[in-house]
Amino acid sequence: MEINKSDYDQIVAMSDRWLRQETLELETTFLQPEELWNDAWESTSGLRKMPPSPGIPYTNHVGVQRRLQQVGLLHDPLQDSLNILTPGNYRWTISGMDDIRRYCETESLDGISYTVMTKTTVDDIPQMQNIEYGWRLKARSENIVDIETDPVAKGQLEKWTDIDKSYRLIRRFTFYSLDKLPGIRIDVSAIAEEVKYPTNQGLRKTRILRYGPKKYEVEVELTRGSELTAEQLAGNLIRATTLVLQGIQGNFTLMKSSDAKGVRLWHSGLIKHKQSRFRQKPNFIGAVS
Repeated sequence: MEINKSDYDQIVAMSDRWLRQETLELETTFLQPEELWNDAWESTSGLRKMPPSPGIPYTNHVGVQRRLQQVGLLHDPLQDSLNILTPGNYRWTISGMDDIRRYCETESLDGISYTVMTKTTVDDIPQMQNIEYGWRLKARSENIVDIETDPVAKGQLEKWTDIDKSYRLIRRFTFYSLDKLPGIRIDVSAIAEEVKYPTNQGLRKTRILRYGPKKYEVEVELTRGSELTAEQLAGNLIRATTLVLQGIQGNFTLMKSSDAKGVRLWHSGLIKHKQSRFRQKPNFIGAVS
């Protein structure tokens, strides 16, 4: 992956800030490649912009897993989790299929193991995006919440059935290598979610239990515990991002979205076909196993 000096310096600076702030999360997310080639993502001023939310097609999702395994990365056993999002950026996470199934049956947290945290954007660390390759690097603040000392979380728990909630059901592989990519983890996830319209009607009233995964995501994230410098972490983050992009594109040699778009326009002219500016977005809901 080609990256210029100013972008590299920004990644190093963000990694340095991450080292100095324990509650900071730094992660790279990826976008659908075909959306980056589409004219519809150009603004009225002619400037190209990123699609609003991360996610890749199912076939590219499988390609990423295959590429990470090819280079010898290990992965944890398949992890299932249910994130319940409540007002105030609170995230209640239930892990393990047994507890998730129990919550689906009872709509109650009684007798279920869960964790609570808040995730908020960091205003003084602007996110970084690369339109040519389709990735976005952003920082967020993560804070573990103690129910007994946090009045908001405690109040939400007491009125659990009445508050609005959104849901993300996640099935995830986490790839890593302490030798090849220290300080890095790569999460490859299939997600069924209902986050656009929060509801107090309960999980069973949503669509996520009736349909398969709605989107597929890949995240490259810095992990704590290593003694690497900011420059070393930035280098590993770039290497991990490159591996993911190779899996998405299905090729060792990466192509920029502007080059791909140029080839498509050349081919359209060759066959005398005018591509619609607002062609239908590709379907990326994969097969459900």
